[in-house]
Amino acid sequence: MEEPQRGAKSLAQGAAVLGKPWEDGLFLSKPRKGRLRGPHVPAASGPPPSRQLSWRTKTPIRARTCLPATGRKHEEAREYGMHIHSSKNTKGVTAMKDATAKPVVWARPCLTVPPQSHGRAGKQRPLSRGTLKSSRRSRCPLWPSFLFAMAILIAGCGGNSGGHASAGVRQASAPFAGATSRPSAPDNVVEVPATWGNGLARFGVRDPDEPGGILYGFMDESGKVVIKPQYPEARDFHDGLAAVRLVKDGPWGYIDTLDRLFIRDQFSDAEDFSEEKAAVSKDGKLYGYVDTTGKMAIEPRFTNAASFSDGLARVGEANSQNVIYINHYGKEVLRLKGQTGDAHQAFLVPPGRDFHQGLAAASSGDHWGYIDKQGTWKIPPQYEYALDFDNGYAVIVTEFLDGDCPPTREGLIDRKGHWVIPPSKRLFDVGGPNENLIPVFQWNDDWSQQTFGFMNMKNQVVVELKYAAAEPFQEGLVAVADKTSWGYIDHKGTLVIPLQFATAGQFHYGRATVTTHDGQWGWIDTRGKWAWGPFPLGK
Repeated sequence: MEEPQRGAKSLAQGAAVLGKPWEDGLFLSKPRKGRLRGPHVPAASGPPPSRQLSWRTKTPIRARTCLPATGRKHEEAREYGMHIHSSKNTKGVTAMKDATAKPVVWARPCLTVPPQSHGRAGKQRPLSRGTLKSSRRSRCPLWPSFLFAMAILIAGCGGNSGGHASAGVRQASAPFAGATSRPSAPDNVVEVPATWGNGLARFGVRDPDEPGGILYGFMDESGKVVIKPQYPEARDFHDGLAAVRLVKDGPWGYIDTLDRLFIRDQFSDAEDFSEEKAAVSKDGKLYGYVDTTGKMAIEPRFTNAASFSDGLARVGEANSQNVIYINHYGKEVLRLKGQTGDAHQAFLVPPGRDFHQGLAAASSGDHWGYIDKQGTWKIPPQYEYALDFDNGYAVIVTEFLDGDCPPTREGLIDRKGHWVIPPSKRLFDVGGPNENLIPVFQWNDDWSQQTFGFMNMKNQVVVELKYAAAEPFQEGLVAVADKTSWGYIDHKGTLVIPLQFATAGQFHYGRATVTTHDGQWGWIDTRGKWAWGPFPLGK
């Protein structure tokens, strides 16, 4: 299969209008030749950046955008299906590469100077390449000039956040900066925005024309509705696209973050994008993969297809027990023999799981271990069951109560197969730790009730197992619940926000979605105060 074009698959892909600012605080300069294609992919908004990076694509598309260069840049890169690599050959320049390790975007410092230095009040723009070249011809060396400009930048950005705004680039301001800037919430919300993708959260309102029906839309991190509720079914955004149905029980298509039907509704089944490809089927029988331009990158020929992970996707073939791993071009790179006589069941309970962090859980006979992408056993098969690696750790089941359900003893291993948390009756609620803590739970004697707590990677119980439910940590806080209400605790187990909510979500850039027992919803801050809302829930 012909290798897909790499030039259009960058952070700058899909600008709606060339040379005009994007609504999310990005600016696109006019390319020398060709035009940009692809879905509009916004950057995560948040507090005004203290400095910025200039992202420049390789030819034939030449464009420059600015993204916050805070500690989130690696996370943002992963949202776009790319990875950040440092290279000595580029003298400190950061190269962004896609899943196939092909260079896609090169990054260098994007200097921003105070508005008054441009001779026009309120005007602010990144320095051009010519400006940077001229600095080399000055009497001062480049690095002192660069450091001096960075100092000006920090002061300039700090000043702009409180007063002057950029004319060419709308500054990414912190949501809820002032009470007057808060948008109103949509009416009759029955599904609150709780999960985020590409800076947007899905929410649902009651469909006035369909009893019991729900219409889905999307809002940004300020609470502004950017895609009005109109879709009877919709999923979260991934790689700048979200799967939607235009009519109830109709075919699936994909919209971009500007609410354009970017890939027409033609699929009987459509999965989320991962690594810029999504598994789709037009007839419900054979699956292939579509890319973010709408092109069928891998023709439908598989009876089952999972999402791409670590550069490989797990697929199944008709009348075969085998599970096959393919790369981004549809080429088979690994095949594992199934253990059952039914092809579909072999895919649901496969001899191998998806790859994560270079390893995949695989079975040999009745035991599980981990293989690499060449099929070599890196951790020999010795466990009753093995889950995927997550943040460098994997959950291992060493004992089941009755055959294969439920597990009664679990432990946690690292990538070398060493026990980090030895097997015990404390079971794990997620695959790996967040912020160096992992939620664990334990059944009572008659298997009628679970209690949750948290352990660290030193095999120490940090938060006593006393809660009825718990989520993973996010931004230093975690939602926990007793039998009736939810609240938030910190890393030490201190109750920071009292148990008072009917539901509680994870924090996202300092805000969490909650609902109350009296039928209201909104976003709270890390102190438990209402940052937006409360608003009445729909019925």
